[in-house]
Amino acid sequence: LLLDLDGTLLDDSKALTAGSRGFYEAHRSSLGDKTFEAFRARWRPISGRHWARIVAGELSFEDQPRECMREVMGVQFSDAEADAAFEPFLQSYEEAWCCYDDVAEFMRQTKGLKKIAVTNGQRAAQRAKMQRTGLLADISDLVTPEDVGAWKPDPAMFHNALNQLGVAPNEAMMIGDDYEKDIAPALVMALQTFWIRRGVNDLSEALAVIRS
Repeated sequence: LLLDLDGTLLDDSKALTAGSRGFYEAHRSSLGDKTFEAFRARWRPISGRHWARIVAGELSFEDQPRECMREVMGVQFSDAEADAAFEPFLQSYEEAWCCYDDVAEFMRQTKGLKKIAVTNGQRAAQRAKMQRTGLLADISDLVTPEDVGAWKPDPAMFHNALNQLGVAPNEAMMIGDDYEKDIAPALVMALQTFWIRRGVNDLSEALAVIRS
């Protein structure tokens, strides 16, 4: 099994909301946003724009939150100052890391299948999430852009994972929540797929497909 992490196994939306709230509460006197909702509406495009710069090779993973801090707070922080400003977000975000409720049973039911995570996140951060939530007990390793020099949906990410598992594409399944980045490239490579859409289906349905 090739498994995406955020939005598939890990409730990253919940963690991001917690991180944003922790940051807002810590800095609300310095922010111009009168409500948390107003702050989040301003924060999301800033974070997304600087994340796109990582993918484009313009920023490192470490510099992305620093640039976000400088823009959202309107201060030309040094790197150390930006890291300190971001700390309330990071602390609240990490404290909220958790798996979706159906993950434990999915892992139990698929105990005999080799698994690897395929993620566009930073290796150290994603591995820390897996450690905190217990996923490392069930998933052997992870493939990240830092390992491959490419990002999903690049086939190199999937080839790397298949090579680590020692299986052919038609012997593996990709499970992910992003059709464009997880499912479409896997289909082109002739992997089986399960597109999980939280709120629409869950991993119990993926189990049914695996058994069929």
